[in-house]
Amino acid sequence: MEANSFRFRKQEIKQIDNLINNIENKDEKIKAVIFLASSELDIEKGFDLQASNFERIPNALHFHDKFAITRFPTTIIIDQTGKLVDYYRNIDDINLSKLLTEETTFNNEQQ
Repeated sequence: MEANSFRFRKQEIKQIDNLINNIENKDEKIKAVIFLASSELDIEKGFDLQASNFERIPNALHFHDKFAITRFPTTIIIDQTGKLVDYYRNIDDINLSKLLTEETTFNNEQQ
């Protein structure tokens, strides 16, 4: 996503931030990253959310090709091993608590 486009999607990022903020020990369980095609300077101008959980990655122009992302923003969940869990186009479809519980259960069964 371009930094200028982000201004129009800010509410979606805030909603995901709120989901993350509701997770106990979020820093141990979730790494939130937003890939932007823009330069770091443009991102600083466009990404003005305070206390966001998202680490901003500049100059990520071709990241979307790897995962065939065609809508911006698209949320993807990747597990700790780097495996793609799912794509989310709608914030209402994301249940982070359930995903984290399933991941913990799966990891415990593997041990």
